Amino acid sequence: MKKIISILGILIFCMALQVVSQNAPVTTAASVVSTTTSALVPVTVTGFTNIVSFNLKILYDPSVVSATAITIGPVLGGSLSTNLTVPGEITLGWFAYPGKSMADNSVMFTVTFSKLTSGSSAISWFDDGYSCVWYDGNFATLNDLPTPAYYINGSVTFPPPLVADFTVSSTTPPKNTTVQFTDLTTGNPATWSWSFDRTSVVYVNGTSAASKNPQVQFNDGGLYTVTLVVTNEYFTETKIKTAYILAGIGGLWSGGVSSDWNNLANWDNHLVPDAATNVVIPSSAIFWPVFNGNLTLGTNCKNLTLSGTTSRMTINGDLTIKP
Repeated sequence: MKKIISILGILIFCMALQVVSQNAPVTTAASVVSTTTSALVPVTVTGFTNIVSFNLKILYDPSVVSATAITIGPVLGGSLSTNLTVPGEITLGWFAYPGKSMADNSVMFTVTFSKLTSGSSAISWFDDGYSCVWYDGNFATLNDLPTPAYYINGSVTFPPPLVADFTVSSTTPPKNTTVQFTDLTTGNPATWSWSFDRTSVVYVNGTSAASKNPQVQFNDGGLYTVTLVVTNEYFTETKIKTAYILAGIGGLWSGGVSSDWNNLANWDNHLVPDAATNVVIPSSAIFWPVFNGNLTLGTNCKNLTLSGTTSRMTINGDLTIKP
């Protein structure tokens, strides 16, 4: 009789060892990138067979994100309790009887994170021997060692937004001179696309519309609107500067179209002079300017210079020089 009892004891002991040595499910936190102010991070599981209870603990960076909610998965069922009161920590406890089974890669629960600042936070499992524990349908503790094999860490990332901007070496360049554009975009742009509202633009020195910092020449005078579109893996942003570039020399008469003083195309920068503009009539003009009416220096222009011995101008009225 004693031998029989001893044998039964050994069998029970061996069965107990077999139950305890059963492996816990593999629990995986996803890695999620969000371009909004919140992110949903699912936690999935494989090997979830006849499980009756678990305790889990997750750590995250409270300077980057805040855990705001836990949503139970659609097939987990049972009773899930959570604690989000400690910044940087998530503790969970779950119980269901009898034990439940789920298909591999099923979502146990989803964590909602709110953005505090741009950046990335690891989502790490913390197991001190008690904080992450699994129990099967017989209430036996399941093996979850080595920890990295059973608890797969994830992450949540809020990339910095793109803020497009740029500057130039000169907003009033002479025609056919090189202007250096410099990208000032923040948020790690990966591509650049420059465009202008006029076609008389040439990229020089090996640069192009796709360059980060292109070099440009303007072949015609006047105002140019500049558009920059920047993109990266997550964002596309546009910066438009209307009438940003005024190409050409102010007050320089070109006379390439007619003799009309008020025709924009007859001025190098395509702007009719005002009271602050020094006017120069060069000897190279095709047409000589004609001003119909009285011309007053200090009102219609600031100074008037006829450059060279052959340049001339006609004023059909009085010429007045203010004191």
